[in-house]
Amino acid sequence: MLVKSYRMVRDSLHENPGANLKLRLIGKREQDGRTYNLPTSSEVAALIVGDISDSVEKRDIVVQTSSGLLQRISELHPSYLALQYPLLFPYGDDGYRVDILHRGITSSSNSKRPTCTMREFFAYRIQDRDQSFSLLLNAKRLFQQFLVDGYTMIESERLFFIRKQQKILRCESYEKLRNHQALGSTDISNVGQRVILPSSFTGGARYMMQNYLDAMLLCKWFGYPDFFITFTCNPKWPEVQRFLKDTPLHPEDRPDILCRLFKIKLDAFIKDLRENKIFDTVQAGI
Repeated sequence: MLVKSYRMVRDSLHENPGANLKLRLIGKREQDGRTYNLPTSSEVAALIVGDISDSVEKRDIVVQTSSGLLQRISELHPSYLALQYPLLFPYGDDGYRVDILHRGITSSSNSKRPTCTMREFFAYRIQDRDQSFSLLLNAKRLFQQFLVDGYTMIESERLFFIRKQQKILRCESYEKLRNHQALGSTDISNVGQRVILPSSFTGGARYMMQNYLDAMLLCKWFGYPDFFITFTCNPKWPEVQRFLKDTPLHPEDRPDILCRLFKIKLDAFIKDLRENKIFDTVQAGI
């Protein structure tokens, strides 16, 4: 930031040599100085604009056919991943489709959920297998983009399913809608949200509120917490360094390994707290 300030003053003097400028260095920061630091790792993120509407499941994917015409396809098209990532799928492998059956399941089997979900499909594709080289897992930033794209596809499928299950969720019985109807409103189609996200949807408003109320109930019953522990992932962990030792990859190139190792260590830490009682007997935790 100091070099940036000097450059700003220098550029201003070059543009207007007669200007009377002063450079003031403030000794105390009101904000964290690391906020504007350059990122230390190359990461990929997705920006999703908009709210849940009728077009939530319609991604703007346009391909050009061999005849030269443009055609809009769905993200559930078997060739979507091969067209989007030709470097990862050079042989044009089929991607996800809605009719993939589980292993050992036939179309005539009596199963509640015989087909593979999108999350199961992507979880299968990103598995690291012995005696097999995976081009996908060694694609670095392109692998990150593939994971982000897969995540947005899974979330779109979940939101589309919830939007089609609004009658089963009985969203018309919510209190605000009943109150507006009791006041004599004849048109309540614009009241509240058109799509109600249940508390089972991870990251939704009702999901966060339910977790908050659970935490407050524990505080009401057992008292205020004694420890508020933040558990973070460190890419310098010896397990990560040992896994990437013989590869040209960086820790940010394998976010799947970081997530799995973080979950293993988190579960082990919680087990130490609950069963091994390193902080004495645990009455409650969340």
